[in-house]
Amino acid sequence: MQNVSESAWWTKHLSESMAHICTTALVLGVIGALVALIIALQTLREHTAQVNTARIVTGFLMLLLSTGLIKLILGYASLAKKAGSSEAAATRLLQQHDLEQLHAFRVMYEYHVDRAAGLIIRRGFGICARTNSTTHGWPFASRPP
Repeated sequence: MQNVSESAWWTKHLSESMAHICTTALVLGVIGALVALIIALQTLREHTAQVNTARIVTGFLMLLLSTGLIKLILGYASLAKKAGSSEAAATRLLQQHDLEQLHAFRVMYEYHVDRAAGLIIRRGFGICARTNSTTHGWPFASRPP
């Protein structure tokens, strides 16, 4: 149960990091495109240049939508929520004195099914850039990250 709890903790934090990265990319892309459109429409006086700029910005916004960032955001948020519930269930079982094997298998099975059905977590993006902030809440004193 200790391994399931630890693995669920890491999965939760990594998927939360990926959800934040995808959300930031989507928001910055939309804001950047809209700012570029507003600036171009205010400074350009020729109608053809304004139309071309509007087409480029519209194409960029369609590119953002077609990359699937919204699906990634929802998938990583869902994985983080499921991993959090698996971590809580494993922690509850660890605190019980009379641990039943059936309950332990159920928790382990549910975590592994959720993890297998979830999105791939890119380790390079999530934790390596933010190791100190993520491992600050590391609840496993016996094994450092």
